[in-house]
Amino acid sequence: MSDIYLQFNFNTDNRTPRQIGFRNPLSIVTTHCVEEVIPAIQRLQDAQDSGYYAAGYIAYEAASAFDPALKTQPTTGPLLWFGIFSEPS
Repeated sequence: MSDIYLQFNFNTDNRTPRQIGFRNPLSIVTTHCVEEVIPAIQRLQDAQDSGYYAAGYIAYEAASAFDPALKTQPTTGPLLWFGIFSEPS
């Protein structure tokens, strides 16, 4: 897991670019199963509540985890992938 690096680029209120990076996750929370998306999000919330950072993504195809009426096409990638980090790098 030591070769994982995530970088997020933001514009601040005065439009100044800002970058935040994360490397070397303590753990990874991921799922390919719609039924596991909400429990995975709860694990992310628990980590944040304990002072850790969560950085990653939720795929569009995870939409039916939030509303079963939303139908998406199957995907081969994870529906959710987040690293848990102690701090930004």
